[in-house]
Amino acid sequence: MDWKPYYDAELREASTRAKIVEWLRIADENTTAAGVFDPRMILSFPHTAIDYSGPLQTRVASWLYGHGFKRVITLGVMHGSLVPLYRIAADDCAPHAEREAAYANLSGAFLPAIDRVMTPFGTLSVTDLGDAPESAIRFDHANLLKDEFSLDTFHAILRLAADVYRLDPLPVTPMYVGMTRHPLTSSLDSAERLGRWLYDHWDDETAIVTTADVVHYGAFYGSKSDDGAASSLESSFLRQLETLLELAFERGNVEDAFVMARDDLKADHREILPPLVCLLGKGAPSVVEAFSLSDYADILDTAPPCLVASALIAYKRRNTE
Repeated sequence: MDWKPYYDAELREASTRAKIVEWLRIADENTTAAGVFDPRMILSFPHTAIDYSGPLQTRVASWLYGHGFKRVITLGVMHGSLVPLYRIAADDCAPHAEREAAYANLSGAFLPAIDRVMTPFGTLSVTDLGDAPESAIRFDHANLLKDEFSLDTFHAILRLAADVYRLDPLPVTPMYVGMTRHPLTSSLDSAERLGRWLYDHWDDETAIVTTADVVHYGAFYGSKSDDGAASSLESSFLRQLETLLELAFERGNVEDAFVMARDDLKADHREILPPLVCLLGKGAPSVVEAFSLSDYADILDTAPPCLVASALIAYKRRNTE
């Protein structure tokens, strides 16, 4: 599936603008009724199809503009299936030297070499946050991100929200997280370097948001699936996700959380979890604000069940609980 043009086409459908405007209205009403998210949180939104992810992404956009942030660091997933080097690094059967070389080219986070993010609703300027150690963050001169799509819909919603609110569009620093756990040694040195850099650049005027599709389930994704009721599957996966977050953040057991994310939930944010734990600190609370399973059987033209989770997660610094 060529996801980048698929999601671009969703954004350009005639009904999409009106949908986003309505979701923003609902998000604003809910914020007024229930209070706003803490400004020192990191919110994680899904990048599923827009009818699934749009209501959750607009909640994040509403929060960002409502708090008056000056800039946003957006942490995107680097989907390994789109990057041949990633597949080599993760392949247990590949020669160690090849895996080491692949990891060396994929570790840390990557910045697209652009000064503006283009969306169907206009552009967002890209903020340069200064020098960073190349071992933690580097520009994507190898064009690894050419097919990456995980932030595209959110950036578009963020841009349209500025028009709706009659505000200047928030500038962004898009960073796509590659490999942060060494595939041979399980070292988290790369995650710690990225986490420290993020910590140093997270101030009262800077928001950090991230994205994750925290469950992929069905034969299409290599799961040993059954025909369990959707409601039963949803509650089961929600419990597993909460267990994973407890492992990673409350217990600081990043290794077991990574393996669970990779093998059990097939979660695409597994490489983002380690630097977040470093950034937020062991014992940091996390709350799953919304969770549902999105049906991808028709989208992928495959037999059901074919499910992807659409979740909104709030991560909070330990010392602000």
